Amino acid sequence: MGQDKLEIMENGQTITCDIYFSFVCNETHKGYIAYTDHSLAEDGKENLFVSTYDPSVGTSELGEVTDEKEWDLIRTIMEKIQNLK
Repeated sequence: MGQDKLEIMENGQTITCDIYFSFVCNETHKGYIAYTDHSLAEDGKENLFVSTYDPSVGTSELGEVTDEKEWDLIRTIMEKIQNLK
C-alpha cells in the first residue's frame, strides 16, 4: 500500500491513524488493514482495529471482519509479526 497513515471518519471527525500492517489474501480476495488511533483500552493497552478493504479500490471504504476464518488468519499474521520483534 505504501502508506503508514490512514484517515478515518468517526462521529463526523477525521482521525489520523497509524497503520500497523496490511495484507491482501488471495483466498478471500480481500485486503485487511490493522491500525491504531493510539487510544487506550481499559487494560491500558493501545487499541488496535482491523478492517477489510477492496484491494482494487484501496482503503477509502473499510468493512468489518465478520468471519471467524478471517479472524484466525489475522491472528496468525499478528503472531508472526510479534515473533519478528
